[in-house]
Amino acid sequence: MNRFFFIILVFLTACAPQPSFTPTAAPAAQQAIPRVEKMPNRPKPYAFKDWKKTAQEFDQYVFDFSQKGDFLPLIWWDKTGRNFPETTFGIYTALGDVRMGGAVNNGENHEALGALGAVLGASLVGIDKSKQDGHDYVGMLRNYFNRDNGWNVIMNFTNKGAHIGGGYGNDFWYEIHNNVLFYSVADLYPKEKGFEEIQRTIADQFYRSDSVMGSNYSYSFFDFKNMTGGKSHIPTQEDVAGG
Repeated sequence: MNRFFFIILVFLTACAPQPSFTPTAAPAAQQAIPRVEKMPNRPKPYAFKDWKKTAQEFDQYVFDFSQKGDFLPLIWWDKTGRNFPETTFGIYTALGDVRMGGAVNNGENHEALGALGAVLGASLVGIDKSKQDGHDYVGMLRNYFNRDNGWNVIMNFTNKGAHIGGGYGNDFWYEIHNNVLFYSVADLYPKEKGFEEIQRTIADQFYRSDSVMGSNYSYSFFDFKNMTGGKSHIPTQEDVAGG
């Protein structure tokens, strides 16, 4: 009974009007620097870069399979069907990376970071990546959802055999950042087939992982299949708690 009254007391206290918070510290005064003050706010000649146009031209260039030249085109097909029996695509993370390309490892060596970032960036400047030149690049991102290995989150590669760089069970931030990117894309394409189910599964996985780690995120990576944290040669990454 005492416990019941204690809970009621806490509830009533929380619901009571709280005084507004007013900072007591004096605001910092802007200090003028004579040399800086002589600099014009809008120097001439100067032209602000049109970043929207830049993003649109980037998309047009990167997703053009007909490009010719050294290390071109920058995009290729991956028809191995990892995680889902569908064709996906790869793009170079770094121009001329000999570990990547359609002729290397059946075209599997490509990172989610590049694919997700490219699709998201184009979408934010008005390009519908779900219906571009007859291809659904949005739907193809599902292949990074690693269900074949039981992790059931977006990972930096479609499978361990394509692991040529960061992430994939040894560097925590890759799992965090790629899943944030995936959610950002999914938010722009709410009707994309299967995405809602994938998002829910990812959320459940991260909820379970947080329940395991509690207040201790001092791990180099987290195994989302066995729900265990791990440490490697990579420094522990407590800041992933923010993601």
